[in-house]
Amino acid sequence: GEWSDWTACSKECGGGERKHVRSVKRPPGPGGEPCGPTTESQPCNEAACVDCSVGEWSGWSPCDKTCGDGVRIRTLQSSPRTSLGAKNVQNSNKKNHAS
Repeated sequence: GEWSDWTACSKECGGGERKHVRSVKRPPGPGGEPCGPTTESQPCNEAACVDCSVGEWSGWSPCDKTCGDGVRIRTLQSSPRTSLGAKNVQNSNKKNHAS
């Protein structure tokens, strides 16, 4: 029979597998040649998964108020060198309530 389309890869990165199959239309008779494999697989998405690289926190911003409760902010920068399926860290902010 005809081969089916390849399945989606089992992993998005780090080495997965995809397969396709075919059905036997008629099994061999006595003394006939065997049909051969009905399933094939191959590797896919072999690139390594790469997690995000996190940098340093920035310094605190000036307070947004001169008296009373104010807010200072600092930012954590990330370098998202990610592949599909890898962990991704977004830029983060920390707030410090000053009085």
